[in-house]
Formats: sequence, C-alpha cells, structure tokens
Amino acid sequence: MRAREGAPPLLLGHSLGGTLAGIFACLHPKHIRGLVLLGAPLSFGPGSSAFRESLVALYPLPAPDHGWIPGSALSQLSALASPESFIWPRMTDALLAWQDINVTLVRTMVEQWALDEVGFPAPLAREIWQWLYLEDRLCRGCLRVNSVTAEPANIAVPTLAVVNKNDKIAPRASVVPFLERIGRQDAHLFEHTAEAGIGLPHVAVLVGPQALTKLWPVIGSWIDSRA
Repeated sequence: MRAREGAPPLLLGHSLGGTLAGIFACLHPKHIRGLVLLGAPLSFGPGSSAFRESLVALYPLPAPDHGWIPGSALSQLSALASPESFIWPRMTDALLAWQDINVTLVRTMVEQWALDEVGFPAPLAREIWQWLYLEDRLCRGCLRVNSVTAEPANIAVPTLAVVNKNDKIAPRASVVPFLERIGRQDAHLFEHTAEAGIGLPHVAVLVGPQALTKLWPVIGSWIDSRA
C-alpha cells in the first residue's frame, strides 16, 4: 500500500484485528501514518475486562496444540467464556428490535456473520491467550515478535481508540492503559453510546445505526484532520 500510494497508509482494525494493528504499530511505527482502534482490547491486566477474567478462568485452554480450531468451536468457546457478551445480549436485542424491520435486518445479518466464524490456527490462539490475556505482554512492553519488542511507547503516529459502553470484550479499562503507555498527546479515546439492533455489543461500532450517523463522522473528521 505504501509503494502504491506513495505514502504510509492509515491503519484501522476492529477487535482482534485492532489488537494486531496495535502490535504492528508498536513494531513498525514508520510504516503507517495513523492508527484507529475499534473495540480492540490492548491491555489485559487483571480487571481489564470481564471477557479476560473468564478466559483466564478457563485455564488450561481447551484447544489443540496444532492444526486449526474450527470457527464453530471458537464461537462455543467465546459463549462459554462470556455468555453476557455472546448469548444474553442477542436475546435481549431481538426483543427490542422486532418492531423495526430495518433494525431486524441488521441484527439478522450480524447473526449470519457470527455463524460464519472462520477457523483459527491453534498455535496463534494459544499465543494470544498465553502472551496477551494471561501475561499482558503487549501493554507491559515485553511482547517480542521476530526478536523485536512491541513497545507501546514506540508508536509515533496519531492514534484514536473507540470503545462501546456495553462491550464486555473491549471496555474502556482494556484500552486506556495502552494509550497511557503510548505517551503522546495525540492519542485519544472516544466512547460510543450503547444502541439496540446490533445483536452483539462488540460490533456496535461497525454496524450500529447510531454508529453510522454519529460515530463515523467523528472518525472521518479525525482522519481528515491528520491525513
């Protein structure tokens, strides 16, 4: 992308994609011009999120050491670790959305997306679980990838993190310590309000009707002012 555009790209990521984007920014800050993190957990210390506490309680991780973990198994593991994130909100949301056909359509598409969960390399799953959720290596500045340390203080680009108030997977407490480690004045947090019709609170920042009209104009303005 940098070669094609003639300039470093802006990097955005949601959820685990945002976590990986944050790791990349720590490792290669000169390869990007900005970082947008959407519902992305970055700090995994005790009490950072209910999802983190549930995953730690599952020790040892019920997953193979090699090969791939099927998407259906990932969905079941997530539901087991955090029913308050993956089961109960979907039921409540269905009741709140049934009278609005447009909201119901969005919720149905979210359900289809969730059922189409792709497989995951088992070794990567174990590294994420061990190095991030158990040991919090990223936020502590001791995660090493290919002999390079991913230190949050290395991030030298404008950074915007967006969280949803109802998200149990990536709440405010799982993001703020990472932003504080960046140590830049241009590292900001924006909190999106909760809304119905999205099935899973974790994806509200991507598919919520209010996110479209209220959140993304803010993100767009932030990007434009730093492009």
